[in-house]
Formats: sequence, C-alpha cells, structure tokens
Amino acid sequence: MASRQQIKQRIGSVKNTKQITRAMQLVSASKLRRAQEAAVGPTAYASLAREILTRLRQLAADESELKLFTERPVKRRLLIAITSDLGLAGAYDGNVIRRMLQEVQADRKRGITTSVICIGRKAAQAASHVADLNVLGAYQEFPDRPDIDQLRPIIASTVGMFANGEADAVDMIFTHFISTVSQQVEAQRLLPAGFQEA
Repeated sequence: MASRQQIKQRIGSVKNTKQITRAMQLVSASKLRRAQEAAVGPTAYASLAREILTRLRQLAADESELKLFTERPVKRRLLIAITSDLGLAGAYDGNVIRRMLQEVQADRKRGITTSVICIGRKAAQAASHVADLNVLGAYQEFPDRPDIDQLRPIIASTVGMFANGEADAVDMIFTHFISTVSQQVEAQRLLPAGFQEA
C-alpha cells in the first residue's frame, strides 16, 4: 500500500499534468481558430470571382473575344488534384485521390483523354500508379499561403492548354472545408470560365 507521502506526490503530479494539458488545449484551440479562418476566408473571394466571371460571360458580345469562356465538346480534360505532402490528415488525402481516380475512370469510359496536375505529394504518388495517365506536373512543399509567383507556372500552363485547345475543360479536385468535423470533396469547373451559377 502506498504511503501518505507517495499519495500526496501522485496528487501533485496529476495536478501538474492537468495544468500542462489545459495549456496545450488553449494553444491548440487558438491554432484551430486560425486554421478555420484561413480555410473560410477565401470562400467569399472565390464566390465573388465566379460571379464576376459569369457577368463578364453574359456581357461578352463575341465569344471569340474571350477564349477562356468558350464552351466546347469535351474530348480532352485537365484535372488539378490538391492533396497534402505528408499525409497524417485522416481521410483528407484519400477522399481527393478516390475522387480523382473516379473522374479518370469515368473519362476513359466516355472516351475522354485525361491529364493531371498534382499539387501535393500524395496526389502525385497516386497518379504515378495509374497506367497511361498523363501527369503534366507535380508540385510539392507549397506553403500554407502560396503567393502568385509560386502559382504562376500552374496558372500559365492551365490557361495555355485551354486557350490552345489542348484541354476542352479544366476541373479542380479539392476538399471544401465546412466545419472541423465535416469536409467535402468537390470537383469544380475552372475553365471554361463563368459557367457556374453565381
């Protein structure tokens, strides 16, 4: 049986552990709040950008003026898949990869040629295992908030492929943040621009 002094030491140890755990909880809550703000912040901007593109499309007198708005039959499609580099994110990467593979398989059934740009190591690894899949680029170790110089190669190749007719549609597969316990994988049409309801 433990002596009185040992019991007091254990009680003190438990109290210290409780204080440390409380401090860690406060730090993690603060980090979670910042991460939520970073995830939700760009949503309003993206919605406004889609609305502007939709209105520009409606105002265009001649579609030949704006090549990025031209809708055409899809024979070649470009997918941009966004995952993490390290994993350790639960089903986050698995859901995006599963959706990417479903899209590639559906395209093959319809006779559509699919190319992929992978952002994140996990998407690149998954795409490398798919037979006859054209991987145009694999970008890894992006910062949490990439600047335009880091995104320029992806944007330039995507817009160039669509404008030159090398891709008839460009879709992005990503995880849409709803809440800390709910995230939803989406495939969103980027090009042709402005064809989504605003």
